[in-house]
Amino acid sequence: MTLEEERDTANATDTFGDEEKAASTGNEDNPPSSPTQKNRRRKIIFLAPAVIFSSLFVISFSVELYDSNYAAAWLAFYALHAVLAISVLIFSCANRLPAHARLVLGGAAALLVWSIHMIVITSVDLARTEHGGEVKGGDINSATEREEKAFEVGGSTLGMVSAAYAMFLVKVGV
Repeated sequence: MTLEEERDTANATDTFGDEEKAASTGNEDNPPSSPTQKNRRRKIIFLAPAVIFSSLFVISFSVELYDSNYAAAWLAFYALHAVLAISVLIFSCANRLPAHARLVLGGAAALLVWSIHMIVITSVDLARTEHGGEVKGGDINSATEREEKAFEVGGSTLGMVSAAYAMFLVKVGV
């Protein structure tokens, strides 16, 4: 038996198995485990966190509008992270993420560095803030100054995770 005949036999066996699965489900054109369905499921699973990130950054941006401390810096921080998450969603859904990989990677790398910078600054501020304290009424009216700093550390950490995840999505090629 030649090499070509072996390949034909192997292909015929593989095709027969797929037809058998399709016949058992009644759907011959698109078996349940078709590559298209697998890719769609994979894309949904990988993009779900990007939807969550973009939603959280839009909410954080709207909450930050009422803050008096460094409002411009935090507004820009949350807005740019929201733009990154939304652009990853748009490029991926349009199957254009590989074409814009350099743009996304560059933006994600810059935002990753900025996030780490903000984590360091807000962590130092949090460590210097006294426990308890009076309610300052920043962007969250009922929060103490220490609680405000803790939320800033959380927002910075969310930015770092989101930027790293955008880089991961480009690497995986979703």
